[in-house]
Amino acid sequence: MESLYEKEISELIDTVRQGLENVKILENAGKDMDQLVLPDSESLDSKLQEVGTNITRLTQTIKQLEAQVRTVPNRTTRRALQEKVKEFRQHVKTFDIDHKTLNNKINSQNLFKQSGDFHLSEAEKEHRNRMLQMNDTLDKGTRSLENSRQVMDDLEASAMDVSSQLRSNRETLESAHNKLKNSNNLTSRARSVLRRMENREFRQKTAIYVALGVVALVILYMFYSILFKQTR
Repeated sequence: MESLYEKEISELIDTVRQGLENVKILENAGKDMDQLVLPDSESLDSKLQEVGTNITRLTQTIKQLEAQVRTVPNRTTRRALQEKVKEFRQHVKTFDIDHKTLNNKINSQNLFKQSGDFHLSEAEKEHRNRMLQMNDTLDKGTRSLENSRQVMDDLEASAMDVSSQLRSNRETLESAHNKLKNSNNLTSRARSVLRRMENREFRQKTAIYVALGVVALVILYMFYSILFKQTR
């Protein structure tokens, strides 16, 4: 059964994906530097900012789901949910890269738009190319950072999995310890009962032997009395 967090995350993923597609459509309209009319930069910036806000909400909701997954007692269910969390994190990684790439491209377009003249001189074109190369370098650096962060997230997820397994193993050991403790208590009680039974049996045997001894003495006394009277 899908939890509330999973449903919210799925909706946010669709929202972010659609938002990025809309920004890409507007951004592509301004790629041709010979166009006289470019998309409104404020519209692009606001849409891109909205996408960034939704990505932040998506990240926070995934963290909430991750905290909920840690409390799931069933190991199989917990592993399945952890795989979903990894899949959601992969979506966030892709969205972050697309968002930063679009942001850099739009900033570049805004920079050239502000120049007011798209028929640039050779020196201006060379400067523009250097700016584009710099943006590409920044994009590559961003992707490298995102990859590093993904590795850290994977390590964190693995550590969580190991922690869950250790917690499960500890619960199993505690359960076995409690069972062994209960078994020891039952053994001690059984020994105590056997000891009491042995003591009772010993007392009963002693009482029987004493009674037999008394009866034997009485019988001997009676024989002795009869024989003594006959002799007289």
